[in-house]
Amino acid sequence: MPQALYLPPEVLDEILRLLLPNDKREFLFDLLAASLTCHRWRMVASRHFDDRRLKRLFEKPDWSLADLHRAESLLAESLRLGVNDGYLVELVRLRVSDPWFGVEPESEQAAAQVAAILSLTPNLTHVSMDLGAPDTHAAWLKLQAVVEPLCPNVTWLYVTQKLFGGPPERLTELVSRMASLKDIEFHHLNLPAELMTALARHPGIKYATFRRTGILDLHLCVSRWPNLRMLKIRNPIVSNCERLWEEVATSCPKLCWLIYKRGSPRGRHADEEADGTGLARVITRCRKLERLDVESHPGVGDVFLAAAMREGRRLMRVTFAGCRNVMTAPGGPWEAVERPWPRLEHLEMTGCGELTDGFVEKVLDRCSRLSKLVLPMHPEEGSMWPGMLEARGFVQERDGVWQREMGGR
Repeated sequence: MPQALYLPPEVLDEILRLLLPNDKREFLFDLLAASLTCHRWRMVASRHFDDRRLKRLFEKPDWSLADLHRAESLLAESLRLGVNDGYLVELVRLRVSDPWFGVEPESEQAAAQVAAILSLTPNLTHVSMDLGAPDTHAAWLKLQAVVEPLCPNVTWLYVTQKLFGGPPERLTELVSRMASLKDIEFHHLNLPAELMTALARHPGIKYATFRRTGILDLHLCVSRWPNLRMLKIRNPIVSNCERLWEEVATSCPKLCWLIYKRGSPRGRHADEEADGTGLARVITRCRKLERLDVESHPGVGDVFLAAAMREGRRLMRVTFAGCRNVMTAPGGPWEAVERPWPRLEHLEMTGCGELTDGFVEKVLDRCSRLSKLVLPMHPEEGSMWPGMLEARGFVQERDGVWQREMGGR
């Protein structure tokens, strides 16, 4: 019997480590193959089975036909041996730019192999789709055919495309079949009412991210998401979200994170500048809100700041960035708030209006858990708040960022 089988586990582990590629996106073909050698080798190799490179398929683009064949063979062999390494795979990343979704004859064989590989991954619940440019219709149809059998188990869906535009044909149908969805991310997509209606059929959604998307009809599905915990909206094409905020305030009592970064005004409603009333109502009604990030919202001002201080009893992180109407001048509404943010740990106020010593002093006096502040890099002449921070144990780590140990005063 080969003496290698009797190597001490720590020595064998060091040998197997040599099979781990430096590229953090590379699938661990060699480690998987070594783990199928014998029970002892598998026991040692399994120490690395929590490596994300075994949990994610096609993380690195441009797999060759040989790579596809090897992956299918390894997963099929593990199934034959009764260990089924396909259970390790949780996420697949698919791109219409991948060669197996092309128009070349060999792409038909490759697409079939991709489908065969995915059929050996019963725990696959995360699907990422890069739809490329609008002229990739044929490739999208092949990708859609590969994804379709996965739909019932998908809990996380990420969809992006290279240029902003409407969704491709049958994306709505795919989404409607993903009955287990809990986490969604859409980038560079105009989301029509029919897609929103399909998303509304999934009341289990807890986390939703929209980046550079058209969200005019987002209220249609938010009103059906009572379990929503996190809502992120970055650079929306439609800037007026008042109707959306009304639905969030009414329908999402479990919301913990709200991140809204408006960016540059875009779209046909870009000139409408709401007064922030709906957003303030979210703070009032969503009593579990722990994080609030608002960026470049023209309707967020002194009244909104006071409402956030007064109603945000569970807020632990608050960010106002580029909200130039947020001012803390003496006599402002914020002064009437006796006990602001009792749980606050992180406060950022950059690119806003006037930041006064009185406001900073009140926050320091009332927010005993505060450990991090991000404030203007260049205080106005005569400002005393930098000295106040130093007196309370804060240290400026870099321009505008102040931190102190938890519990410091």
